[in-house]
Amino acid sequence: MPNYFQPGSLKRSSYVPLNLEDYDISPTNGFLPSEQPVRRLSDPYYEPWEQIMDRFNQYLLAHHIRRL
Repeated sequence: MPNYFQPGSLKRSSYVPLNLEDYDISPTNGFLPSEQPVRRLSDPYYEPWEQIMDRFNQYLLAHHIRRL
């Protein structure tokens, strides 16, 4: 059995490059999707949360965020 922890124990010819697409990995985005996420949810159900998040930094800086 070969000792893989010794320097030079792996031969250069034993390296086989992987095809990223075989693993659904994008060469530019990695594991992230190729399309950008939506900036805002369009369903009216989420509108109250969207409005809160529109002003989140203001609320945070003014200490208007309640502790959980």
